[in-house]
Amino acid sequence: LIKEPYKAIYLFQAALFSILGFYLKISLGLVGVFLFFSAISYAVIRKKVTIKFYLLTVLSFIIGLFLGAKLLNVDLKGYISSGLQFIDDYNDSMFTPLGAGHEIYLYASVFIMVIVAFLAGYRLFVSLLEKKILQNSDELFVYAVVGISLFVFFKSGFVRAEGHLHIFFENASMFIVFLYLYRPVEIGRRITAIGCWFTLIISFIGISRMPGNYHPNQRLADLSFLSNKAGEIKRYFEQVVCYNQAVAISDKLDSSDNELKRIIGSNTADIIPHEISKIYFNGLRYNPRPVIQSYAAYNRYLDSLNFQKYISPDAPDYVLLTVSSIDDRYPFFDESQTKLALINNYRIIGELNDDLILKKKEVIQNVPEAQNAESVNIKFGEDITVKKTDDLQYARFFVEYSLWGKIRRFFYQPPTLMITFTLDDGAPPPLKALPPILADAAIINKYVGNTLDFQIDRKS
Repeated sequence: LIKEPYKAIYLFQAALFSILGFYLKISLGLVGVFLFFSAISYAVIRKKVTIKFYLLTVLSFIIGLFLGAKLLNVDLKGYISSGLQFIDDYNDSMFTPLGAGHEIYLYASVFIMVIVAFLAGYRLFVSLLEKKILQNSDELFVYAVVGISLFVFFKSGFVRAEGHLHIFFENASMFIVFLYLYRPVEIGRRITAIGCWFTLIISFIGISRMPGNYHPNQRLADLSFLSNKAGEIKRYFEQVVCYNQAVAISDKLDSSDNELKRIIGSNTADIIPHEISKIYFNGLRYNPRPVIQSYAAYNRYLDSLNFQKYISPDAPDYVLLTVSSIDDRYPFFDESQTKLALINNYRIIGELNDDLILKKKEVIQNVPEAQNAESVNIKFGEDITVKKTDDLQYARFFVEYSLWGKIRRFFYQPPTLMITFTLDDGAPPPLKALPPILADAAIINKYVGNTLDFQIDRKS
């Protein structure tokens, strides 16, 4: 697109990939949209295209976004606003520490980014020295695109480090091709090529040695990649042939009899925290809250969407509840506002396969407003005394990062924060605490570590 912006196929391809990526995964998709607008804006600034062509392209792209929303039944405004919330607090809420012995992959990824930064800095320095900034601007723009993309993929791979490290190396090996294609014609050509080859080699070795990955070195050595690919193609066409049969089996779930169906019948149901497949495989009518899995409602805004759902007339008739979470979190802090609505407007009617079955009360009530609010300032390591009372107490904890914490959060992961509950009968192990979730309205005078604790408290 940068080389030939008027060529329709390149323009269409770039726009199509940006729109598809936007609706596939908004965190990466927004970056794609940003890069598309950056590229077409760069083209008009450099007078590669006319202003009329630029405005027509931008208008067509926006229309394409709206048509995509219409086709996919997406509330575009809500999708963007919620997506920005997901992105803003994802780093704080979903990070997992790098596993022991995996530091080598972090060092390797940093080395790759240093290579790209060196190549970009070198080309910028030479361009300034030779007074060829405008002449070399296409090359420098591509370096910027590759740099931004590598940083995004680094965050995608190393924020949630468990099982995601391969994301960076796989994409680095693909994106480095752009630097090779845009390498300078004369001075620096060989240096850029060497940097690209180093990136490919490091990425290949990293993916080959990474635990749980597909080990391309071994597959290349024994040619098993051929049989694996043949098997994948075979399974694909077998599934295409059996599609109608699979649909028929799926349709029968609605009419099949099971214990949950006998309890819930044709009423609507939701499930907390996240195992949505139970709704599907039992043929129930799914009535989801906006953020459909508890661990993903990790800030006050996202939780409030679910809270509003649960106090509305459209709230599900039944809820299947298990008190659990991910990443060693304290489970009752997830969706704390939603749980207040759940406690207020639902009652336990039974238990089946480790799930409590909650039924909506006849009359939906508003959650009582907080009374006797007070604010305190504490330091890390200090105890917070909880007053004994029959009423529910809940609190919001606002945690501020230091300057180093903010830098670490932006470039890698935030520091780990732990919370310890001291009970009358002892102290459970410390649990992971997440600042965006702590800033929500958490119940603090009832310790609910599992489903049984919730059941006992609700009965008492």
